[in-house]
Amino acid sequence: MVISRQQNGKYHVTFFEAKHNHEVVTPRSKRKLPSQRKISAAQPAEAELAKHSGIQQKLVFEFMSKQAGGRENLGFTLKPFIDDAMCRRWVLVLKA
Repeated sequence: MVISRQQNGKYHVTFFEAKHNHEVVTPRSKRKLPSQRKISAAQPAEAELAKHSGIQQKLVFEFMSKQAGGRENLGFTLKPFIDDAMCRRWVLVLKA
């Protein structure tokens, strides 16, 4: 997109390329998009069981990542996983 300023002070688009000429999201970052986040029914239950057993949630996340074949295949990121309130909400939503 090329924008120029006219003599009257207003801006005007002089050139617009409708097709993207770069990647919008890299394949590695795609999993971070909210639309790509998915969690199975078993994962929140496993997280709750591990929490009650005294296992650190980061270690549970790493274990689930290895089960899924890597973080990129897990379907969610570490930040919301560690958030206890979010984890409890997942369990409540999936039970409903």
